[in-house]
Amino acid sequence: MALSVPQVRISYVITLGAALGIALVALGLVLTPGPNMMYLVSRTITQGRVAGLVSLLGVAVGFAVYLAAAVAGLTAVFLAVPAGRPGASRTARWLG
Repeated sequence: MALSVPQVRISYVITLGAALGIALVALGLVLTPGPNMMYLVSRTITQGRVAGLVSLLGVAVGFAVYLAAAVAGLTAVFLAVPAGRPGASRTARWLG
């Protein structure tokens, strides 16, 4: 008599709600004043609108790379921590 092993389907696709949450947090981080905002304003004032837009494009690309690296790193942590270990799972969620 053969034993039947239940199949577990794991989905790694991000939900729309999670994607919107990440986008909202990213927008909040982009809109906060900081060194990049001072850089963009000073470059625009001293060198004109085109230089400001080129600088904005560079800052946006850098931020997108930073965001992708952070999301990939958190995904790796959550995949590496086994869900069956309550202490490790709880700690990873608390840190994330």
